[in-house]
Amino acid sequence: MIEAVLRSLESQRNTCLCADDTQQWPSGALGAVLKAGVLCRSDCANSITCRECPDNCTVEVHYAGGTDGQEVSAFIECPEREDIPRVYVALDRLLTYTPSPNALASCLANALASRPQELLSGRLWIVGSVETSGVKTDVFLARGLGWPDGEHVLREARSRKRNASAVILVPGLRGEAQTSDDSIEILPLDKVLSLEGNTLSVNVPEIRGAAERAQVEKVPLLSVRTAVIASDDGTFRYSPDFRSAAFNHLSYSFTPMQAKVIEYLWHAHHNATPEVSQELILEDAVYTTQTRLRDVFKNHPAWNVLVVSGRTKGTFRLNI
Repeated sequence: MIEAVLRSLESQRNTCLCADDTQQWPSGALGAVLKAGVLCRSDCANSITCRECPDNCTVEVHYAGGTDGQEVSAFIECPEREDIPRVYVALDRLLTYTPSPNALASCLANALASRPQELLSGRLWIVGSVETSGVKTDVFLARGLGWPDGEHVLREARSRKRNASAVILVPGLRGEAQTSDDSIEILPLDKVLSLEGNTLSVNVPEIRGAAERAQVEKVPLLSVRTAVIASDDGTFRYSPDFRSAAFNHLSYSFTPMQAKVIEYLWHAHHNATPEVSQELILEDAVYTTQTRLRDVFKNHPAWNVLVVSGRTKGTFRLNI
């Protein structure tokens, strides 16, 4: 549940969560994040995933009724199911929730007995400080360190430090978010936020532990991408930017968008969570308007060889 909220917060497209995303959450979880303000109720969805086709494609929602006392109904027209002209959708499936990074900054600041200060609109906040062994460390919240302009956000955090060291809390962490700055520790928020009962809780001791790591001299960090290459078992080889790869005695070349998908699925595989939903791949890895992953790999020899369907409907994985 926390991971889904953080992915939504980190999305460059300001992605909403829908009822389908929240229906499997523990009881009281949605109410907890709504109460904290981290999610806010938004407009009804104008597109949803079709459950009637094998690709789980995303299609536009149409509405009928609502006049002359008629009940409002919603339906979709699935391009893959010509035998079903309309697929009716329950209205409660169309509820959506928008993430609020400002509310998250306030939640973190409250836990640190502080008040948040927004430094870069929608991207960077200082949310307080922690003291360990008599030494203060600044605590920031940052979005999009892995986005194309993420280095600008990181530089701004460095320049706005009030103390010698800092902890930067981030909704998502990829190789691009690593830093070799001896005085900065980047801490993923999934290690800090948790659900306790019906309350969103902040693990302040975890932040203090990160502050202690920031205060000691560190060996310069290798990027996640370098570590990945070092741990490769030889069956799947790739260039540093994933634009080319070799697998099972076959060589492939990829477009930048395809390379992002391969990299995203490789990290999922390396994390022992190899199967990822098509919707999340398209939204979180490549920020594309495509609704089907197979369209990204149209006529590519890696499709159904290197990139294959997962065991769960609508998921994909690397066949390595």
